[in-house]
Amino acid sequence: MALHTGQSTSFEDAIYFSSNNPFYVGALVGQCTWYCWSKAHAKKSAYPSRGINTDHIPTSGAGLWVKDAQKYYNIGETPKKDSIAVWTNGSSGHVAYVEDYDPNTSEVCYSEANWYQDTNPSWEIVVDAQYADNIRLNVASHTNKVTVKTTTVNKQKGTDGLFKNAALSTFKEKKKSQNGYECKFIYLTEPKK
Repeated sequence: MALHTGQSTSFEDAIYFSSNNPFYVGALVGQCTWYCWSKAHAKKSAYPSRGINTDHIPTSGAGLWVKDAQKYYNIGETPKKDSIAVWTNGSSGHVAYVEDYDPNTSEVCYSEANWYQDTNPSWEIVVDAQYADNIRLNVASHTNKVTVKTTTVNKQKGTDGLFKNAALSTFKEKKKSQNGYECKFIYLTEPKK
């Protein structure tokens, strides 16, 4: 079963480009942390009944998100819808947003930003070409600081915000081969009391 095949984040929610967004203010647009922080806030606004808690989403580098979030959220080894996947080796890392998870097939649907061999610079979003025109319009309605591209410097196709599906084992191994990264999940719908 393919979860959410053929969808992409539209970047239409103002939170991606708001002065209330610490990653936008910090000139980190296009980075994985900017994307996940913004995506969680946009989802909370769009789907209030899901119980997404964004009060304590970290504002640090990706490698510190589990450490910084564990005081406020339950952390686990298995994805859940509306959780944040964190790959870390203790200092550096990467984050992705879990759009959905099917425990029967162990398939995870996720979206992310800045997962390329060459890092895209700040103030750039590199998106799938079929969504680029719509995303450019949405971004332009909020800011003129951000450039929307469809390929990276090394001509990799854009995937920022694109919904991707993977088997859980493949998903968790995404960065493990590089410097011993481990994958954990921050459960945004399970804040600690």
